Amino acid sequence: MFDSALVQVDDGIAAVDAAFAAGIPRDGAVLGAAIERFDRQIRRLEAARLAVTRVHDELLAWQSDGHRSAGQWHRDRRRLTGGQAHRQVDTARRLPQLPRTADRVAAGDVTVAQAEVATRAAKGLRPEQVAVLDAFVADTAPAVNIRQLREAVTELEYQLAPHNLVERERLAFARRAVRTGRLADGGVRVDGRLDVVGGEALLTALSVYSAPRGVDDDRSGEQRTADALADLAERALRFDPDLPAEGGHRPAVAVTAAVETLHQQAGAPPARADHHGPVSGEVARQLACDAHLHRVLTGGRSEPLDVGRAQRTATTAQRRALAVRDRGCVGCGAPPGWTDAHHIIHWADGGPTDLHNLVLLCRSCHTSVHHRDWTVTRDPDGRHRVTRPRRRTSHPPGGECHAARHNDADGGNSSSGGARSGSDAWQPQALTLAVT
Repeated sequence: MFDSALVQVDDGIAAVDAAFAAGIPRDGAVLGAAIERFDRQIRRLEAARLAVTRVHDELLAWQSDGHRSAGQWHRDRRRLTGGQAHRQVDTARRLPQLPRTADRVAAGDVTVAQAEVATRAAKGLRPEQVAVLDAFVADTAPAVNIRQLREAVTELEYQLAPHNLVERERLAFARRAVRTGRLADGGVRVDGRLDVVGGEALLTALSVYSAPRGVDDDRSGEQRTADALADLAERALRFDPDLPAEGGHRPAVAVTAAVETLHQQAGAPPARADHHGPVSGEVARQLACDAHLHRVLTGGRSEPLDVGRAQRTATTAQRRALAVRDRGCVGCGAPPGWTDAHHIIHWADGGPTDLHNLVLLCRSCHTSVHHRDWTVTRDPDGRHRVTRPRRRTSHPPGGECHAARHNDADGGNSSSGGARSGSDAWQPQALTLAVT
């Protein structure tokens, strides 16, 4: 009987295919009714599959194929993600605890996704509380979408067992993380998760800045959200009076470009962004429209780049020139904003605060130079090299090297045992574009 029922399902689908081949009617009312019927039939088939999944799991039938769990079997045989497979098996196992909801699922009144919301909420409840939840979902779910049901169930769950919601919020805070990386097409990837408070703040701000800008705004919703996130970052850099200093200076988007690059002359080198690396001259020209321009002459004397013994720390002009020459930490490649200006011959030992005696080092590499016998040397071609001792050393007290957290999207990074500064950034004349 079970097999014959499946055959009838196949025959019914074949009949639908034949009807489609004959032509879909051009009557909107008829088509609308058909869509609703399809929805209900699909929900009932999904409910039947959920019931079969439960029995398949009870029989441990997934073991016969050498799988280690029911979730793995469903993942492999049904081409699901691991998360999808686990949730469906878990819902199949727990749905019998909610008999009224299970009946509505079987009738096609409640979707499997809605049932998943209910079974997840039931995990931390006592039997009498589960009964209240079951009745609530059976009565509410047929009239609402899954987001509305999730919010309604959360409200009920908080009334029944407040600690459950508190515990989930605590876990969300512990799991917060954001990952960034550079993509092959030159874009920047951003993904991650926030806790409830931080997420609500971000969603509120994005809602304000992502609204369509008139009837001619043809950006997609995702594009508007991406632009809103970039707007928030730019506004923080421009207007936040309490923005922490980075590298001794107020943070700003910084791009270094040769004058030839801004003029888009043939053979000119690409511009270079502190965090992103090489960018086109067009990007540099875009930033130059709304930026403070700092001219760095490596062969001239328009700004005092050598101050000798008169000053212990690097001047602002020297920091700009070092950013052009070194492109960041000469040990690991961390961006200039993450670096300190290090005296190769220490100031206390008579070393001058002049460019030839200064290099950029991130805090981690800087600590290793001072405390772990790393050395900085200048090659004959003018580039600087950081050399580590041959013995194995652990990360310095400051933690892992900055470059380990500044990876490309494919997982690579620019750290090495003997990294060198990029002399090809040391153009005869360059402009640093600081967007502030």
